[in-house]
Parts: sequence; C-alpha cells; structure tokens
Amino acid sequence: MKRLFVSAVALTAAAASVAPATTHSTLPFGPGAEPFQTHTRTESGAYDAQSQAAANVSDQNAPVTTTKQSVEGAEQTIDTTKANSQKNNSRLITVMGVTWEGEGERDVQYRTRHAQGDNWGDWEQMPVSDEGNDPSSQDHRESTDAVVVAPYEVVQVKSDAPITVSVSVTERTQVDDIIAGHAIDRPLHDTDNATPEHRDEAGELGATSATNTAYNASGTHGAYAAQNVASVDGLEYVTRSQWGASKPRCDIDQAKRNEGVVIHHTNGASKYSQSEVPGILRGIQAYHQKSRGWCDIGYNMLIDRFGKIYEGRAGGLDKATVGAHAVAVNEGTFGVAVMGTYHKPAPREVLDSLSKVIRWQSHKWGWKVDAEMKIRSAGGPGALKPKGAMFTLPRVIGHRDVGETDCPGDGLYGQIPEIRRMSTSSPIDEYANKHKLGKPSSDVKTLKDRKDTQARAYGSRLVLANGHGTYRIEGAILTAWKKMGWERSHVGLPTADAVCGLPGGGCYQKFEKGVVHWSKGSGAHATSGAIHNEWAKNKYERGPLGYPIAEEVTKKGVASQKFQYGSITWTSKNGAKVKVAKVSGNAK
Repeated sequence: MKRLFVSAVALTAAAASVAPATTHSTLPFGPGAEPFQTHTRTESGAYDAQSQAAANVSDQNAPVTTTKQSVEGAEQTIDTTKANSQKNNSRLITVMGVTWEGEGERDVQYRTRHAQGDNWGDWEQMPVSDEGNDPSSQDHRESTDAVVVAPYEVVQVKSDAPITVSVSVTERTQVDDIIAGHAIDRPLHDTDNATPEHRDEAGELGATSATNTAYNASGTHGAYAAQNVASVDGLEYVTRSQWGASKPRCDIDQAKRNEGVVIHHTNGASKYSQSEVPGILRGIQAYHQKSRGWCDIGYNMLIDRFGKIYEGRAGGLDKATVGAHAVAVNEGTFGVAVMGTYHKPAPREVLDSLSKVIRWQSHKWGWKVDAEMKIRSAGGPGALKPKGAMFTLPRVIGHRDVGETDCPGDGLYGQIPEIRRMSTSSPIDEYANKHKLGKPSSDVKTLKDRKDTQARAYGSRLVLANGHGTYRIEGAILTAWKKMGWERSHVGLPTADAVCGLPGGGCYQKFEKGVVHWSKGSGAHATSGAIHNEWAKNKYERGPLGYPIAEEVTKKGVASQKFQYGSITWTSKNGAKVKVAKVSGNAK
C-alpha cells in the first residue's frame, strides 16, 4: 500500500515556513472576493480618469507571487495562518498545482473546508496533466492540472510520493475591476421579459463598441469614446495586455494550420466573480510558466462562466499557434478552455461563446464544423494513441477524446454535440428559431460599412449578428435608425433587443453610442453623449422633460435636443443645461 504524504499551503503573499511535523494542517487560502466596481462616466459622457486606466492595463496589473514547498517523504505542516492573520487580503486570487521530478504519475489528492468551519470535504483527485510537454519549451516537469481555489477555503494536499506544491497568488487590482465593468458582460440567465430599468443606462452606453471612432465631434456624440475591446474577424475578446499576461519565456512554435478545436475546462472554483478572472488567468499562466517550465499559458483561448472570451497563448491569433493543452494533438488544434469545473452542464453564455470561437476557426482554416479530421498523434504521457498513429475524429472534440482525462467534465463534454450544432448554424438562424420569427424574407447580407456584422430580414424585423451578439430591430425604432444612416449613424449598431413597458407604452433600445426611445406620442428618437446623461439625471421620460421628440442638432458649437416638455442644450464651456417648458401637466 502506498503511503500518502500530507501537506497544506497558505495562499497568502508571504512565504511559507515549515513547522514541526503533524498529520494534517489547516491553512486558509486568501479570503473572498468583493463585488467588482462598475465604471462611471463624466457629464460629457467620456470615461472618467479611473476608467481610462484600462487602456494601459499591462503596466498596472499586480505581479504574481509563486511559493513552492517540497514534501520529501516526511509529513510536514506549512502553516502560516497565525503569521498572516493580519495580512490576509480580501482581493487575493490563488491557483495551486503540484509538480514532481522524473517520469511517472503521482496519486495526488486534495480536500477543502471553509476557513471558519470544522468539516472537511471529500478528498478529490488532482488529475495528472496530459497537456504538455510544451512543444515550444525544452524545460518541462510532470505535474497535475492547475486548481483555482475558492475564497475562504482551507486546502490539504496528499500524495503517494515526493511532490512540490506550487501556490501562485496575485491581487485583484483596480484595473481588473475596470475591465470587468467595461467588458461585454452578460448575466448568467437572460430574461426576455425583464422589467424596464434605466438606472445604469448612462454608464453602459458604448460599453460594447469595438471601434475607437468619434462621431460628430462638434456635438456631444463624440464624447462616447469606445471601449477598447479587441476583435479578430468579428470575434471580440479581452487581450493579453488587458488581463496582465507576462511575456512568454521562449519563442512559441507555429503549425501550418489548425484542423480542429479541443474543448477543455481548467478545474477548480467555478463561482468566481468577473473581476476575479484576470487574476485567475495570471495565476494559471504563472503555474504553467514557473512551475511546469512552459513558455506561456497552455491554452490558445479561455472563456469565463459569463461567456467572455480571453486571448491565451502568445504567438498571434491570426496564426496556427501551437499550444500546450492536449499532448497528443497540440500541433494542429486550437485549445479553448472554459474556466472552472464542469461536471454539470455549462451556462448558455459559455456555449454561445464556444460556438463563436469554433465558427471563427472553421472560417479561418476552411473546414466544416460537422466534418471529420485526420490528425497524427504526437504520443506522450496520457495520449490515447502512440506517436505516429492517426486519430479520425470530429473537428470539435473534448480533451478526453485524445487523452486519459475526464476533461472537460461530464457536463460540458455532454454538451459538445449541441455546441457543434450551434457552430454549424448561423447566429441569425439560431436567434430566429429561438424567437419564432418565421421564414426569412431576405438572404444573409454583410453590412457595407461594418464587415464584421451580418443582417437578415424577417418581414418587418431585421436581425443583426456580430461580436456583440445577435439582436433584432423593428418597427418605429428600425425606421428611425434607417433615417439616421443605418450602421453609419452616430449611434452605431444595436447592442440589445428593445425593452418595452415604459410610461405611455414606450420602448427603448440600446446602441453602441446611444439609446433610441419610442412612444406613441413622441415617435422614435436617439439620445447620446452629454445630452443623454443630463436627461438621465432628470429621470428620463419619467422626469419633467418626457420623451425626446427630435434628434440632436448642432449649430455654431451649441448642441440641442427637444423633448416633449422642454429641451437640453450643451456647449463645451457651460456643459449641459435643461430648460423645462412652462406648460400644465409636464411632470411625468
């Protein structure tokens, strides 16, 4: 019977110290996550100084501290609980992994409990990784997969042979909070009949724009500087510099082309907040580089549980960059990992983003999602076929299809057929079927001035799809958008479906750089920039001004817009000013 050596590690920034040997130790990982801070806007509609910091993320992210502790056969306790009781930082994010010298596997297990509790959970296996060797690196150590540790957890690790426990700790920074507030956030569960709510509307305008163009700079529209979101062939993602990636340790290999996509999960905590994600990514990268000896993070792309997409391995998304994610087929496949553990099905937002990534890869390399690929195995530890043998597999597979692993979890693996189907059909068709729009009345067309966006008519409805998502625009709002110049208008493209149920039977729809409101008494008109923000301060259509009844106009440096019961004017010198007409019944 193999003896299990037990150890534990405190996930704090301080180095571990060795105490007299005991059987078990109880050490808190860095305690929990606070809600992320959403960004704010100034009166002019531009991002405030704090928000502008997101443009230079790579200079401001917290460094990653990695602590290693060897367990050499005698049971040891690494207990920094008392020493760090006054140092625990509520913004710490921790990633843990185990490495060892030589070839062969280790039986490594871990268990957790709440820092304030007494009851331990069951021992769980830390799966031996079959992602590497990193083909780009000469330095490699056998290891387990990385595990992201939940807030306020105490962790114990045990093994049947000597191991090194690596703990990478990074602080969640203000820049991480900013990115979470600015990026393309979507709730876990969308509702088609949500109660109309305006409170955050002014702060969200333009948050999903992928351009940096200023529109009508002489008025207030140009004040909406667009969110710095990167895009490749219409696929929007958070860049390495934005999440604070370190530079690669060595040159990254390139293949001729990618033949398919391999889906993974990262293991570990799944109930993270969106502002914790950049720190988790930094922790995974640190484990891959500092502990496993790799050039860089192993995955080509990652997706969080909210469906946001992140650039992974360096080397260029326009190339067939060789990852370190599935030892048998690292060369010639694109590895995308969903962050968390998915023994249960992943949220719809994750499936939507996976299908976007797969469609992008299939279009780039010219293969059909529902076809098969033939790819030669590179062999290696855990590979299901020896070196030189051929795999014949679907173009979209799970990690377990080529390696001895349960990755990407039973839940997510069971969703792969649905992901293939979603990737085969267009987002517009998916949307139309979901919302029962009936038969299309036009072909799918690419917008002339926005090549990243496709549109299709369904009677009087127009459905558009791009990196923001898929939305429909119809009725009076569609007519108003047409008059403004379609995608060339100062408000850009829609970023959500219309929401109705406002006073007077009104509706509104959000666009990249503004909002269009409609009511029977006012018609459909857009607001944006400083005038929109001033209207928001006055409670929108519920306030003394009512709905807009005309578009914003600018003459000789003065921007103005008429409302049902007054007007708003704006100048660069005096800002926005409200004038309420003295008529009976103007209060809403």
